[in-house]
Amino acid sequence: MKVAYGFRKKMFLISLFLGMLAIPLALLGLFVVTILGDSNHSGLDFVMCSMVLLVFSAVSWAVFYTTKQKAFLFVGFINLFCVVLFVFSDSQNIMVEYNKWVERGMPEMFEPSREAIRIN
Repeated sequence: MKVAYGFRKKMFLISLFLGMLAIPLALLGLFVVTILGDSNHSGLDFVMCSMVLLVFSAVSWAVFYTTKQKAFLFVGFINLFCVVLFVFSDSQNIMVEYNKWVERGMPEMFEPSREAIRIN
């Protein structure tokens, strides 16, 4: 019985460590991207990204702690994947290109086109 409890405790601590590691990595990644000038991010983006990761990690750790399941070992990996995905999409300037698209007067996906409005 002690072996199983010790294993669960180790898995919980590993998950906790990986989740806590993801938050500073996200902030560091955003900081580096912003300093390099390849992004339109502001200080609010740093706060929002860290809050989302913190809330997601806290909920996942709470579920792990109450259910004692090993599946939540991957919480840290999910957080790290989200950080990598965010930094990759930002490096591709996806959001910057979308902002330029809207600034040129192009309709957003949910808006009707200007030609359709003129016809009606």
